This record gives sequence, C-alpha cells and structure tokens, in this order.
Amino acid sequence: MGDVEINQCDTCGEMDVPVQRKYYRYPVKCTCCNGANDNHFEFVYHCKNCKPTPPKKISVYIEPIPE
Repeated sequence: MGDVEINQCDTCGEMDVPVQRKYYRYPVKCTCCNGANDNHFEFVYHCKNCKPTPPKKISVYIEPIPE
C-alpha cells in the first residue's frame, strides 16, 4: 500500500489534505539539489482539486567562484 502525504495545498491553501508533488526542473547546476552536477528543481504541493502552477520564486544555491 502506498504512502499518502498530508500538507497544505500551495494552490488553494487548504490545510491538512492529501497532496501530490509537482516537480519543476531548471537548467541551472546547483549545490542544493543532489550535488553540483545536477540541475535545480523546485516542487509544489497540490490537492486533487487543483492544477499545480510553477513557483513564483525559486532559491538556488551555488558554489562561489574561487578567487
């Protein structure tokens, strides 16, 4: 039997509902998503009644350029 994730829907704001994750991938090599060689991703939670939309803001962590 599968696991059910309970959280707040990022689209409608309903609390404590079963949600799914929608992943959005960006062509940016970052250190925050599984290592420096992987592209960045963000995800949003959405309930069964809502169509997911991409996040309005993303946060990417990268290594600084060495001097």
